[in-house]
Amino acid sequence: MNLTANSPFVLRLWGYLQQRFPFQNGILFLILFISAQVFSNFLNQQNSYSFGWVEILGFIAVYFFFFVLRVFDEHKDYEIDCLNHPERILQKGLIKLQHLKIIAIGGVVFQFIYCIWLAPSGLYFWLIAFSFSVLMAKDFFIESFLHKHLFIMMFTHAPVTPLVIIWMMTMSTLLGFSVLAICFILTCLCCGIAFEISRKIKCPEDEVKTVDSYSQVVGYKAASIYAFSALFVSTLLLSYILYAIISLSIFLCIPILLLMLSAYVFWQFIKNPTRKKAKTLEITASVYMLLMYLILLAALLTKMEWVWNF
Repeated sequence: MNLTANSPFVLRLWGYLQQRFPFQNGILFLILFISAQVFSNFLNQQNSYSFGWVEILGFIAVYFFFFVLRVFDEHKDYEIDCLNHPERILQKGLIKLQHLKIIAIGGVVFQFIYCIWLAPSGLYFWLIAFSFSVLMAKDFFIESFLHKHLFIMMFTHAPVTPLVIIWMMTMSTLLGFSVLAICFILTCLCCGIAFEISRKIKCPEDEVKTVDSYSQVVGYKAASIYAFSALFVSTLLLSYILYAIISLSIFLCIPILLLMLSAYVFWQFIKNPTRKKAKTLEITASVYMLLMYLILLAALLTKMEWVWNF
């Protein structure tokens, strides 16, 4: 798509989203949202999950939450991205930071209205999650320190994942913090850590001093091992959850198979680090996340009824 400053704003915005916040991400967000809600209902011993307009609006609220996180990052990284990625639509000036700010403010207002009007049970946790994301946007007021310690930055930012998960789980029902609930939240956290590390692993010839990467900090081998270790822990946690839901079942075999396939991908990169194989790490982690949530959802729906509420 050849965009210029004279192109319609909608097309320029669409081009930006395709670059920095593709709608394909919505598939993962939707599966995560539904999985969290169904699992929460299961923990509260409900026999069905109702999906209708309220849930659709809830998903839109969640989608906006992740978009706001992207806008925060765009503001933080704008200057360095102008240096490293001048080809991006935002850096070309076809979309302005002010445009993104206005859309993000609208998204925050939508989230707040949704919580007040349709999901008051989740309002408290949304406020916590949003407040935490604002602190993230400011790098907890220790920006210079965090940018020198990439792993510390990751772990200080990681809690936003469990906070959003808890918000999703409490949208429609109160959440009891049982062992299973904590395992689910930790599963999501580990998947998120694996994806975060994987997407910032580069082969040695692609390392650039002005672009942060975990492979630059600890080497591509150690970074790969760290990412795979997070996948390993998430597999153990999910296997425990599945066993608690349906005992011995073929469902338990699927996470182990996925882990073995992931191990093969990571091992191939460690043996021969290339640009193409580095990209497959990010793809593997994202597909792994999606399939893990689908497996859990499928297992839950063997015990619960899905009800369309339109």
